[in-house]
Amino acid sequence: MAKSNLTERTTRQLNQLEEQIGYTFQSPLLLLQAVTHRSMEGSINNERLEFLGDGVLNLLIAEHLIAAFPRADEGQLSRLRAKLVCKEALARIGKSLNLGPTIQLGLGEAKTGGQQRNSIVADAVEAIIGGIFQETGYAATKVLVLEWFKNLLNEVDLEAAQKDPKTRLQEWSQQRYGCLPEYTVLHSSLEAGITTFEVEVELKAKQLKSTASANSRKKAEQIAATQLLKTIESNS
Repeated sequence: MAKSNLTERTTRQLNQLEEQIGYTFQSPLLLLQAVTHRSMEGSINNERLEFLGDGVLNLLIAEHLIAAFPRADEGQLSRLRAKLVCKEALARIGKSLNLGPTIQLGLGEAKTGGQQRNSIVADAVEAIIGGIFQETGYAATKVLVLEWFKNLLNEVDLEAAQKDPKTRLQEWSQQRYGCLPEYTVLHSSLEAGITTFEVEVELKAKQLKSTASANSRKKAEQIAATQLLKTIESNS
């Protein structure tokens, strides 16, 4: 499908996106598919390309980390990769490429600001990677994607790739006392469309506890675990 067969507005958007990503698609329709969310009416959307791009991205980031950190263990490499390919990181890449305005959404998603929603932007980034891989293969895709990720890769800190606070607290508790920390949701509230969770973590063997609040249960548990670890370290 030639670009002349697309609407003038869509052609202009695709041209601008190609300039941003540093790649001109042989098939404009493939790029259009990569930026088409499932909420758009029609049979073509970016879910299959997203699936492909996710696999390609995980492989090329893993390969890069293996080369960049020859002494890192499997756990550190896994945590670094997870940080680089998470929705937040991918959304940051997509927004740096000004991807949002090009994403094709159904009316409902468009009205609720879907073009800037992290999950939608991140999925489109993966779909574009999948499309580029289909046209050029792995080697060329890797060069291009690593350029997109250059700033994020420069921020990678191996020292920070330690185990998350919940895992550290669990291992400490098991090694010292043969028990696990217990997490309890003390309270949850919904205000202005945002749910807040108040969570308590307790080490009953030591009669130690900590509470924290966040907009997700997982985040509140991590904060509570971090606080309790600091208490343990200060008392040891």
